[in-house]
Amino acid sequence: MWYAGRTAGVLNLSERAIDVVCHASLVHDVGKMRIPDRILNHPRRLDESSMDAVRGHAVLGEQILQRFPGRHMREIALLVGAHHERFDGSGYPRRLRGCNIPLGARIIAVCDAFDAMTVGRCYRAPWSYARAVEERVACAGTQFDPAVVEAFVTIGDERLFRMSS
Repeated sequence: MWYAGRTAGVLNLSERAIDVVCHASLVHDVGKMRIPDRILNHPRRLDESSMDAVRGHAVLGEQILQRFPGRHMREIALLVGAHHERFDGSGYPRRLRGCNIPLGARIIAVCDAFDAMTVGRCYRAPWSYARAVEERVACAGTQFDPAVVEAFVTIGDERLFRMSS
């Protein structure tokens, strides 16, 4: 995701850290390969068992990526495994809180949620840019790291986001 790298830059991460965040953002949902299509493409609200399967994608992705050698793969895997943690500690899979969540995962969480809201799904229409940004701001301090939300909001306007899609 273009905006994950830009957000990391606003937060003054090193070039190496930005590289890791960018690569992790591209593969953050790789664990969904192991979730049955009947669950991923379900047109209605999922039952608790199916939701548990979907929630497992973060750990599955981390496990998949840990098997690969290469530059920064352990760090990338760690970010993928933590991208659904919540700043208030109510996320998954490890219920990490605040700064115990790797910064790169906190960045991916904000950008992934924004992307999910602004892209249509089989069960809902896409949200507008403004509504999705408002929701990020409203969730700062609970779901998202407030500093990451602030950095995300500063990186551009609707025209920039449309060009990056």
